[in-house]
Order: sequence, then C-alpha cells, then structure tokens
Amino acid sequence: MALTDLPIFSMISKRLAWLAQRQRILSQNISNADTPRYKAKDLEELDFDKILRQTRFRNFKMKASSPAHIASSTTEATRPNKYRIIQQETDYETALMGNSVSLEEQLMASSQTAMDYEMTTNLYKKHLQMFRDAIGRIR
Repeated sequence: MALTDLPIFSMISKRLAWLAQRQRILSQNISNADTPRYKAKDLEELDFDKILRQTRFRNFKMKASSPAHIASSTTEATRPNKYRIIQQETDYETALMGNSVSLEEQLMASSQTAMDYEMTTNLYKKHLQMFRDAIGRIR
C-alpha cells in the first residue's frame, strides 16, 4: 500500500501540488509587472472540505455481513480536482498601460504560499514520524 492511498497523505500531496502551481503563477505575475495590459492571475482556492468528503469514502466500502444491513450510499468522485487559473482581484489601481500587477500584493501572496508550503511539509513529516513510531522502527 502506497502512502498516497491514505487520505491524509493524498490531501497533503494535492495541497503541495496546488501550492507549487500557485507559486509558479505568482512568479509569472511578478515577471510581467511591466508588461502592458497584463492582468494578474491566481489559482482558485481548493475546497479541502470537498476533497476530504471525496477522499474519505473513496477507498473504503461498507460490507454488509447480513442481508438485513443497509447498503452504503456513498458514491465515488467522478472527476479529479483541477487547478483553475482566475483573474486576480486587485485592491490597487490599474496602471495607465493597463497592467494590474501590484508587486506588494504578489510578494505578500508569495510569502504566504511559502509559509503554507512549509507548514504542509512539516505536517507531512509529523505524520510520517507518527507512522514510524507506530510500527516501532528506529529513526
């Protein structure tokens, strides 16, 4: 069984992939800060509650041990989550040349993404350590 088959590790993998993609989009915004008519972009936030609901029951099926038991009503997710690029809402004015990139906003979003990435990797490390401790392996 792979670690990504476990719901927590699957969600962590999706979160890390989303954060990496967001960092790419933000760096493109920063590099195009002087490009005329360039509109700042961002990724649509992932709905982790939806991912949790899809992941929680994906691999686990209830088994009826008696004909009197009620069958499971959970359904499988029909399509995987995709990262959707959206036009970024800006609190600042658009420049005369039509560029909507605010370096301050982009750098704050980039810093937040880096902190979220670090927090997610720490969560991953803690869960791995918990599994190591549970099976009794020495570090």
